[in-house]
Amino acid sequence: MLDAESLSRAISGSTYVIHTASPYYFPANEDDVVKPAVQGTMAVLKACSESNVRRLVITSSCAAIYFTAKKDTPNLKTGWLDETCWSNPDRPGGIAAYPKSKTLAERAAWDYQKSLP
Repeated sequence: MLDAESLSRAISGSTYVIHTASPYYFPANEDDVVKPAVQGTMAVLKACSESNVRRLVITSSCAAIYFTAKKDTPNLKTGWLDETCWSNPDRPGGIAAYPKSKTLAERAAWDYQKSLP
């Protein structure tokens, strides 16, 4: 996931790409999960843009929305977790590496998409 050139070669010539890869384990160093998730997602996005891929599907996780800060948590009796909810890596007590990686990778993907012409 950290070899952008390898991902670019693999995607070159593709019409459709499905990006489902993300490390899932409990590392001593959270960067071992967060870095490949975020940088890998960005490498896939850029390679798809460069290769004029017609459609990219990115699989995320409920972990990207479930771990909100208490102040951001909707009332689950009257509301729903939806696209406006995000896990908050900076919440008191923090969050584990995997939900942090999924949150940051998905936010990076949406930011990248918004930056496109």
